[in-house]
Amino acid sequence: MIRTYVYSSFVFLLAALLCGCSLDLNLTQHPSLLPNSPDTENPIQSFDGKLCFEGGAIRTVLEADGIRYYGGDFTKAGPCQSGVTNLSSDPRGQAVSLPVSLKEAHALVQDSAGRFYVAMTVANSGEMHIKRFTNDWALDNSFVAPAFYYHPSLLEQKRQIAWLHIKNDKLILAGPLYYTQPSEEEEEEGGVPMAMEDGRNVAILNLENGSLLPASIVADGLDLLSVDDVIVAGSRVVLVGTKDGTERIVVDLDYVNQTVFVEPTGFDSPASLLVDGAGQPLAYHMGSESSELYTINSGVLIPRAFDISACGVLGSPNVKAYGNMLYLLALVEFENNLVNICSYDLSTNQVTRVMPWDTDRIPPSQIVWAANEERIALAVGSQFLELKRSDLTETYYQSVLSSETLAAVSGGFFALGAAGNGVAGSGAHSGLYAESMSTRQEVEISTVLSLDGESDGPNDTVSIRGLAVHGNKLYAGGFFGKVNGVQQQGLVVLDIKDEFKSLALPVAVSGNVSGLSLYNNKLYMVGNNLVVGEDAEDGGAGDIEPMSVSSASKLVAVDLNTGLLDSGLSNEVVVDIGNDDIYTLYVNQSGIYIGGYFVISHEGSEYWDFAVLDHQGTLIGTPLPDDPGDYESVSGVVESGGKIYFSVWDSGSDKASYAELKPDMTFETKLLSSQAGTKAVGLFKYNGNLHGVVTTQGSDAAVIREVMQDGTVVESEKLSVSEAEAGGGPS
Repeated sequence: MIRTYVYSSFVFLLAALLCGCSLDLNLTQHPSLLPNSPDTENPIQSFDGKLCFEGGAIRTVLEADGIRYYGGDFTKAGPCQSGVTNLSSDPRGQAVSLPVSLKEAHALVQDSAGRFYVAMTVANSGEMHIKRFTNDWALDNSFVAPAFYYHPSLLEQKRQIAWLHIKNDKLILAGPLYYTQPSEEEEEEGGVPMAMEDGRNVAILNLENGSLLPASIVADGLDLLSVDDVIVAGSRVVLVGTKDGTERIVVDLDYVNQTVFVEPTGFDSPASLLVDGAGQPLAYHMGSESSELYTINSGVLIPRAFDISACGVLGSPNVKAYGNMLYLLALVEFENNLVNICSYDLSTNQVTRVMPWDTDRIPPSQIVWAANEERIALAVGSQFLELKRSDLTETYYQSVLSSETLAAVSGGFFALGAAGNGVAGSGAHSGLYAESMSTRQEVEISTVLSLDGESDGPNDTVSIRGLAVHGNKLYAGGFFGKVNGVQQQGLVVLDIKDEFKSLALPVAVSGNVSGLSLYNNKLYMVGNNLVVGEDAEDGGAGDIEPMSVSSASKLVAVDLNTGLLDSGLSNEVVVDIGNDDIYTLYVNQSGIYIGGYFVISHEGSEYWDFAVLDHQGTLIGTPLPDDPGDYESVSGVVESGGKIYFSVWDSGSDKASYAELKPDMTFETKLLSSQAGTKAVGLFKYNGNLHGVVTTQGSDAAVIREVMQDGTVVESEKLSVSEAEAGGGPS
């Protein structure tokens, strides 16, 4: 059956061209097809992607004077692995640092100017975006393509959902995509959206600015719900896929002539599409007994001679061609996993080279290919192999590679797949990381500051627990034993205006700083084994006698204008905490908030994990009684919108929670996660919203959850942690 479309709009287009009239075919009647205006004043954007933190959680975030500082237990920080892995040049196998957030990269092409175009899905929104990057991976905001949509079930099936091709001044996107977002009704009625009249499967875009071109109307009404492969031959775009998940169909469209041919193939398994040296589209299919090759003519499959017996008994599920040379895998002995890699000359119909390859049994769905002018590449499972096209000699091999598909560019290849939660590159930052709030470029602190633990002392790990900026100085308090190789505990002061060089401390400090907060020019610190200031017998004005008893906690306040300690600050409450864990400290005009994992006594009763003091250190209230005791472990205290919030574990529901503290010392809890066995190990404010670090029982893995302005909670698209301790960190 042949179904041919010849559109009246094309006749109108032709008439307009012949008469010299101007023409504006409006394909942007849907809001989703109205792209944002290109940013012509600042077309190149350096970074707006996801930051990853490895080795531990984020404990505190401070935004001051255009810089955002992160403190925590992490050992590495920086842009996340992007789902795009460079296999073109050394260091091979290293993830590209993309300046945007994405869930998965699906297709990549490079134009003659060296610019990269990447089709990517974002979060779980069902949206696909195409972004353009410079040759050094800065985002080019002058290219603004409309959003396209896909059905989320396709990601779960691990199927390729996008293909990109460049043809002259056009960028062609193809796959099982929509121009508008499927409605909730369509998603509820069986999970597969109904066909839409606004088109799908193919979009023709302006290569320079990303706008949708009138030629895209040729795809109006196409309804392949899954696609096996896509090729571009001249002005023809050929797809093979299914409407219902069973029999394969070939769609052969010409966006210049505005014709579409649709033909059944008779295939009940995936097929590959190729273009030979003469520009003729071909279809390859591995049947149950033999592999077959066809020429595609107006959608019709015409069998052609194809003999691979010199290579093996049966070809691979998919193949790749470059010019007149086709490349495939062929099984020699299935039981012994013997495989040949072969080249086949399409002009002579002969196998030209055979190379044995020792590999594990090949899952058919896990073979992906790519080819460029000099080399071919294939990924089989987790293995990546690069070969010379001329003689099939190996040029590069990698045994472990995460890849859903491969992309070929001039001179090399890229592996594409899901974005990771790890840092791209070295990213060595022990507990402290900073970025510009405007450009999100890293502010170099790690080059001038090195924090280390003590292998033979109490500070054997590094964790920054509190941050404050006063004047041109950054104060960072936490758990560490050495600063730039010199013995120094608890507190470090950096000169923001002088490349973050380390400065002398306002007072002598040793021990752990579990929490740090700045209020009214006073730097408040709390910690176990904390010793601040000189001995009282030395007669220092305003000094207090240090507490050297190992089981004691200490709360101190230093006036940063005078360098004097607040001698009137009571330590009655924190002494009662003793050697229990303090996780966080926050001070504002209403009082001092201390959270952790401890027990204190008040008026004959015991209270857990949260104490509110006035500015003299006297207890105001304790929101968490030990009876009924359903809430415990306060790991973060944050002020937002004039309200105090704290992260807390709800032992009754066994779910990660946070709570709003009321003026009468009652509180209202809300979930950070609806999953049982989760726990909040940190709470901080980022870009105006609350964020919680959530762990799962029995796992070191962690996730950052963002509380949106409407109260809904989602996984953060900008921040990621790979692991975190179940408690509040070092103590």
